[in-house]
Amino acid sequence: MGMGAVLLATGGAAAQTAPAAPPPAPAPADPAAAGGENAPRDPFRPFLNQRTTTRIEAPKVGLQAYDVRQLKLVAVLWDMTPPRALVQDAAGMGFIIGPGTPIGRKDGVVAVIEPGRVVVEERTVDFHNNVNITREVMEIPREDEPQKVGRERK
Repeated sequence: MGMGAVLLATGGAAAQTAPAAPPPAPAPADPAAAGGENAPRDPFRPFLNQRTTTRIEAPKVGLQAYDVRQLKLVAVLWDMTPPRALVQDAAGMGFIIGPGTPIGRKDGVVAVIEPGRVVVEERTVDFHNNVNITREVMEIPREDEPQKVGRERK
């Protein structure tokens, strides 16, 4: 009982294997994506884009704990490469900043340091996922007037 017995015991299945059918294509998770831009919108889906990743924010420390308007520009060191500036909070704590320094609660970054002023760019994302850039300008106050902190005029 050699090879013939093995084929009889398995019912001859070794010789009669059929090729497997390809798996069906997965159905799209978003029915509107299958129809393109003109497909009717699902009324039960939220308006916000579900594909956006939620960013986990770390606790704000240092200059990121302050709003830009809470800081006072005290000095600008212009003859250095890159230039530096000194800002001060309401308690009198001083911070040295340079171009690219993170500053402010709205993910601001020091964009430009010029004689007598510092420009901070803050990026915000609106409801439609558009990135808006706001430029806050901090100027050294003169002795006879209070500090000016405001948006740069274009």
